[in-house]
Amino acid sequence: MISERRKGARADASVLAFFAALDPQHIHLAVQAMGALRRGLENIRGRGDLFVTRSAPIMTMVP
Repeated sequence: MISERRKGARADASVLAFFAALDPQHIHLAVQAMGALRRGLENIRGRGDLFVTRSAPIMTMVP
């Protein structure tokens, strides 16, 4: 669902509706998922696809 949301107009309408119905303060992401996303970005960066890694949103920690 995380990657689906990045697709914009190409995203599945039901996924977008799900996120639209949520209060942003109540959306949480498990640390394991954050690690998997970071590992995926590092793999892409290792292949030399810098455009993708530069356009990826920066993960920030929210207290």
